Amino acid sequence: MSTRHIYRFRSIENLLGENEELNKQEIYFAAPNQLNDPMEGMKDIFWQGDAIAWKNFFRHYVACLSNAYMEYAISGEEHFKKWRCISIKNPFFPNEESKLQELQNSIWSKFYSNQNIQEYIKTISGQNFKSRINQVLRHINTIHHLASITIVEEHSIRGFRAPVKIDPDVKENINKQIISEINRCQDIYSITEKDSNLEAIIERVYLTGKLFYDGLKIATIHNSKSEIYQENLEFIKTHFPEAYLYELEKLIYPDWYTACFMRDCNNSSVWGSYGKNHTGVCLKFKVEKEKDGKLSIKLKRKHPHDKLPRIEKLTFHPVNYNAKHISIDFFRTLGNITHQAQAHWFLDEDGKRSTCAESNFSSEEQRLKYWDNFYKAITVKTKDWRFEKEHRLLLNSMVSDLSDKQYRLATYDLSSLDGIIFGIKTDIQEKLKIIEIIKNKCITEGRKSFTFYQAFYNPQSGKIEHEEILKIQF
Repeated sequence: MSTRHIYRFRSIENLLGENEELNKQEIYFAAPNQLNDPMEGMKDIFWQGDAIAWKNFFRHYVACLSNAYMEYAISGEEHFKKWRCISIKNPFFPNEESKLQELQNSIWSKFYSNQNIQEYIKTISGQNFKSRINQVLRHINTIHHLASITIVEEHSIRGFRAPVKIDPDVKENINKQIISEINRCQDIYSITEKDSNLEAIIERVYLTGKLFYDGLKIATIHNSKSEIYQENLEFIKTHFPEAYLYELEKLIYPDWYTACFMRDCNNSSVWGSYGKNHTGVCLKFKVEKEKDGKLSIKLKRKHPHDKLPRIEKLTFHPVNYNAKHISIDFFRTLGNITHQAQAHWFLDEDGKRSTCAESNFSSEEQRLKYWDNFYKAITVKTKDWRFEKEHRLLLNSMVSDLSDKQYRLATYDLSSLDGIIFGIKTDIQEKLKIIEIIKNKCITEGRKSFTFYQAFYNPQSGKIEHEEILKIQF
């Protein structure tokens, strides 16, 4: 192994403020939604399954929607917490004889007994191309209102809510919409049978439809602004289908978290963004280069099931700025569900097995491909970000919940921090505070020296460079 350097930009607030990252020698692993690219971890998910898979997909959706209505009835507008209240991984109840599972069974039986739903499933499962997210969203939006009134009626019959009666005209209009969508799908599928290259055009058509529907939803909410707006009820009635689709990613791969580093520190834009307009600093870390060429660092971290933190070696993953987002076959990549949940996805009422189940990790090669695609998906960014030259440390777990911040804080050994680079506009008082913290740490741990650098703009190279300005020795 040989030694290399890698860089981590931090604001003064993160280093010296409430988090005290420098004093605690901490590295925080952020969730994707805390990063500055909204496309973080985006995957090109597609759906292509048989009738069993699609039927169970609809059943899973109806169960999640039923649980949402139930939780809302219990919690009300103020306390309903959306997906924190609803289990996407297993919305079914373990006790088959429980009243709640009986309710779900009754809802599904009534919903599926609708001939239009059966014909819809038959139609989309007979397609010869991959349905992507906007097409699947259209399918869910199409069945959503029928699922909603079925749920409300059954909840009412079984005493889980006040009595309600749905206008027959409403039901008739909903069924007409489903029939219309079935005919639309059949027309589209007949076209693709003649020319599979039309898939991209068809996806664009679905995207246009989604954007139109999004505008319609906004207009509806805007026009009703004089009324009392119930955000959570509106979520269930209108926004649930799209939210459900994004939650489904949790069935494919585990949640992941990252700490971001850079290969170098000479880009002014990086200093401006991550170095807080050049007022922050850049931590210069000493890392090891393994025999396979990968960089690594040892960190100490607390695990959910351990009493004491443990030291582990984490590998840096370079971000790829030239690749497309990974294509993921939804029905054949359900890697983050239990064996019990697999039965809900891949078996019908008679125990017949879906063909989609045959390719779910039945070989070591498939398992390796599963994890290879996972890491590729979360280390891909568009070319617009290539100036960052980012390397990532990653955390994920199939067995432990890492959402609690305490499990996403790691500490580094002071020997790994090779130096600190001050930004062009770092305040002198902040510099002195940083120097004092490092001085005390070096004395405590017996370190003989530590080097500080100053960043500056070099007009000859057109880059931000740095030179040593202070080396404290003991």
